[in-house]
Parts: sequence; structure tokens; C-alpha cells
Amino acid sequence: MKVGQSPTDWEYEDFVFQKWHPGESWMGLEFDKHEASAYVRSYLWNTFEDRITAELQTWRNQGWELAGEVGPAALQLQRTATVDTSIDAADVVLWIATAGLALIVQILMGSPPRTFATYVPTEFRVPMRRLRPSC
Repeated sequence: MKVGQSPTDWEYEDFVFQKWHPGESWMGLEFDKHEASAYVRSYLWNTFEDRITAELQTWRNQGWELAGEVGPAALQLQRTATVDTSIDAADVVLWIATAGLALIVQILMGSPPRTFATYVPTEFRVPMRRLRPSC
């Protein structure tokens, strides 16, 4: 804030980017959803950064400046997950390779399900501000 300006001299508005194309998402095997969420945000930010910053530049050209941080944390995601508890070829190979020991361990301890998650970006939101026009 410059000398002589008060907080009421500013107008605030959120810059919201929602121009996603169908199929723009991240899908994969998920081990820890909190860690995956951070990774996915970073991946999607790297993928869409040019498109978002180009649109953000049009706001800057109109006198708006950032009042928040631009980056992966500003991405909002929608997560859907599918849990797979079926036996696949890798399980059978493991059982054969360990002469059935892995099968006994899985029976006694339980087999951890595999979670396949899809993350779809819903919006990118960051606060902006600009000086109110003088009256």
C-alpha cells in the first residue's frame, strides 16, 4: 500500500478460472490421498499455468493486482475414487514366487485394496485488488 492510501481505497474481486476442457484430469493409483492431492495440484498447475496466467494477464492489464498467492494451492479439485479388491496377475505371480507364503500372509493380515483416483480441476481462484477510481 502506498503512503496516503487506506484499505478502503481498494476494491477486491476474485479472479476465477473455470475454462477446463473435457478430459482434463489426473487419474492414477492412489496410496495416500493427502499426498496425492498435493502432487496432483502441482501437476495440474504445471500443465495449465500458461493458460491461467494468460487470462490473469488480462485482469492485470485492467489495473488489477494480486492480493493472494498464485500457484497450485489456488486450484480446487473434485476427487472420485474406485476401490479395487480383486485379485490380479501380480498377486498370483507373488504367490507362486513365494511358494504360497504371500497368500498365507494375505489371508491372515488381509489384502490392502487398491484405490484408483481421478482428480478433475473445478476452478482456480485467487483474490485480486485495484485502486478505486478517484471521485
